[in-house]
Amino acid sequence: MLRRKARYELIVEQGDTIEFEDIKTQKRLQMNPLEIVNQGLTELFNDEDRATIGHAAARKDSSIVVANNKGSVAVYNYARTLFLPLLFTAYVVSIVINCFMDASSVNFFGSIVPLSFFIGALSFVFEDCVTELYGFTRGIKLICQSFVFLVILSAILFLLVHLSSDKEFLGFFSYYPGDLLASSFAVSIASLIDLFVFSFLFKFFRNYGFWLRSIVSSFIAQFFLSIIGAFIVTYLIPDSATPFKEAFNNGMLLWAFNISFSILYLPLAYAIIGFVKKKGN
Repeated sequence: MLRRKARYELIVEQGDTIEFEDIKTQKRLQMNPLEIVNQGLTELFNDEDRATIGHAAARKDSSIVVANNKGSVAVYNYARTLFLPLLFTAYVVSIVINCFMDASSVNFFGSIVPLSFFIGALSFVFEDCVTELYGFTRGIKLICQSFVFLVILSAILFLLVHLSSDKEFLGFFSYYPGDLLASSFAVSIASLIDLFVFSFLFKFFRNYGFWLRSIVSSFIAQFFLSIIGAFIVTYLIPDSATPFKEAFNNGMLLWAFNISFSILYLPLAYAIIGFVKKKGN
């Protein structure tokens, strides 16, 4: 249930029950607020009604969470937060693997492109899932905590490279700490842009569904990612001989790939959100 268009309208809270109406059939129903939350039915109310039901359920069960951030109201059982570490790990791992893939390339319809072009959009998929499921604040925390973790990982790898005398190890890993640090910075900035655009669309265009929020926010954020990447390649990499125009053109190619794969990965995002909502309520 990823649509935010209201199907039910709250009528009144009476004791241990919530009376509400099916807008389409005009049939009135009564349920315990905790039962409404645990069955995931809060998704079918508007934000104001959803918050009212959530607070009523929370008074009966302290494990109920009501998240209200930037116009995004989510009501869920605390059990849903058990999936946060998995999404955090998936977000971080997608960035780490993306950097490894930078060193490998493949012939794609006559063009030689890095393998990283095929998985670069995954980090945005996982970040959008966190924002959709847990709200704006959790999305901010995911991005900031991931950035700190990746900076520390880059520092550890940098230290290992400088302490190692293994030529094979140095040949493979010498570029990686700097690449990971630069990618972490670029992806974090782009993810923050994605998060703000996603939340804006949630607030003003929520009835159009998750797919619109995800695609439009990725479209904008990944454009800025390409610009930041071109700037890093041209001006921040030591002894770089790549002119900005060439780096920018490569960035636009990456942008086209990322947007295409953002659309292709939509079923994965829907599957993740649907699974977490089902298991976490």
